[in-house]
Amino acid sequence: MSYHRGPVCGVDNCPSTLWRTIDGRTVCQYGHVNEFGIELNDEDENMGSIGSGVFTKRLNDVSGLTQKHARHRRLQKIQQNGQSDYLYGEQLNLMLIRSMQVILTKQANCLARIYNLDTAMFLKVVKRYWCLLLAHSYNGKSSGGGKLSITFTHLLMVCYLSLIKVRAPVYMSDLLNLASLERIPCLKAENSLPPSISRRIPLTSLALLRGNILQKRSFYDLKGVKQIVDINEEFKGFSLNYLPLLVRLVLEMFLPLEIAVLVKNLIDSFSIDLSFDHKLHPEMRLMGLLIVSAESYFHSNPRIYPIWCSIYLEHRFDKSCFNVDLDPSKVLAELQQHSTTEEMLDWDSHKITDMAKLYYRYYLPSIKSDNIANHKQRYTSRKMIAQRLNSIFPIDELGENDTAQALENYKNHLIEVYAKLYEEEGTVHPLNSDRYPSLKLVDLLVDHLRMDSGLNYQDFKEVIKYGESLAEPVSN
Repeated sequence: MSYHRGPVCGVDNCPSTLWRTIDGRTVCQYGHVNEFGIELNDEDENMGSIGSGVFTKRLNDVSGLTQKHARHRRLQKIQQNGQSDYLYGEQLNLMLIRSMQVILTKQANCLARIYNLDTAMFLKVVKRYWCLLLAHSYNGKSSGGGKLSITFTHLLMVCYLSLIKVRAPVYMSDLLNLASLERIPCLKAENSLPPSISRRIPLTSLALLRGNILQKRSFYDLKGVKQIVDINEEFKGFSLNYLPLLVRLVLEMFLPLEIAVLVKNLIDSFSIDLSFDHKLHPEMRLMGLLIVSAESYFHSNPRIYPIWCSIYLEHRFDKSCFNVDLDPSKVLAELQQHSTTEEMLDWDSHKITDMAKLYYRYYLPSIKSDNIANHKQRYTSRKMIAQRLNSIFPIDELGENDTAQALENYKNHLIEVYAKLYEEEGTVHPLNSDRYPSLKLVDLLVDHLRMDSGLNYQDFKEVIKYGESLAEPVSN
């Protein structure tokens, strides 16, 4: 039986290129059996050699003649496909807009569930503002090329405007906390995209699909809203429903309840309009009114200030508070500002669990997510960290807190704290200067409101200035 010339065998560095068939198997001249598909080439192009009196038959390698060649060809194909899958330029911008639309839809569904809204109706409102944003971004442009003008901030602004439009009980601080808690797609929003979309986006552009809420002042300034609607015309007659937020802030800081009445009387007496027609967001103006009202109250009741100060510092991180989910800002504040190395060694199981939850939920990738494209190998090590952390602290077994029970605990906790506050009102309660040095009311209030709102100290200079501008006529 004659041999046919074909590809190099390559098994154990075999240099043979001659093959023949024995019992249905293709074997090289040194006896190595080919495990892959080959076929005899009898195509017409080989017939041209008949005129020269020579006719040869060659073997075609149809799936990689050797294991080495097969791996090489598969690797080349994967590399070629990977390079061709990424989009750039105008096509990338269109894919990013499509990705943002997917994320916005998931955000809207989450918000409709959280605020108990009609999902179909709420999605129509979201779609309207999204279309207005797209129309503005493409206004005067012949194509979608160039720099992408839509950012992740616009998605949260669309959600905020939609919630206000349907009269949902939403506050900017609540929306930003929902984003920080990842109860709506934000910090890891790119993971919510299906692989068919995410694999087309280069790694350098995925950051555009990831929320950044570190500079929260930009959200209170409603950055990007002008590209959607004229907010003064769209929400003409809108005024912040401040009473729920005011009462919540007073109760969170265990302030005397008379302060809430003072703020309400101040707003009613001066007909203060908490609308968007002002440089400062209405929630920031309410904080300014709360600070100056608290100063006025404690100035008139100096004996109750040291009592309140001691109670606040003692109970501000109590576990009995109404927290049905982990608040990362408070956990980080406990770690960075109120825990020395010696104190951390004495942490109880609650603090350790909170810190484990913080990193497990908000910093490490989900080990159960089916939406993470399996071609993103950079998540492998972080998933291993998440799995090992979960094996040490079985967070999945802890479950969510029971809302009804947490609310009942919160009510009982408030009753105990306020009973202590008003029972000791007539007693002399000097502050321990060694334990609480130079405690000023404004510093305590700003520190708490800063953690609750996400604003920084520089922002609160404007907040306090606004409150003092309204308090001056009252003092005169």
